[in-house]
Order: sequence, then C-alpha cells, then structure tokens
Amino acid sequence: MIDVMYDKVLQAVTKFKLDLTHIERKVFSDPNMDPNLIRTLTIKKRNAINLKHIMTPQQEILAEL
Repeated sequence: MIDVMYDKVLQAVTKFKLDLTHIERKVFSDPNMDPNLIRTLTIKKRNAINLKHIMTPQQEILAEL
C-alpha cells in the first residue's frame, strides 16, 4: 500500500513539473509578464524538485520492507 502511494506521489510530482514547464513557456513568451508570477512559478518548480529529491531515496527503503 505504501509503495502504491509512493508511486502516485512521484507521478504527481512529475506531472506537476511538466505542467509548470508548459506554463513557463507561455509566461516567458509574453512580453508583458508579471515578475511576481515568474517568482511564484519558480518557487513552485523548486518545491516540486525538492520533493522529488526527498522522495527518490525512499524508494530503496520501501523496496527493503
């Protein structure tokens, strides 16, 4: 059960990162973009990457259980 939840979290993080990349492309193609939006987008992307870095080593631990 934990393994399934772990897989779903990683899938969600991966999809979230892809969605953010898509949004970034749209934002940066707009010459009138709001700098606060870029800052928020960058923070969210960093958080997703951090979460993935935290979760990835847990895969080895779950495999041993």
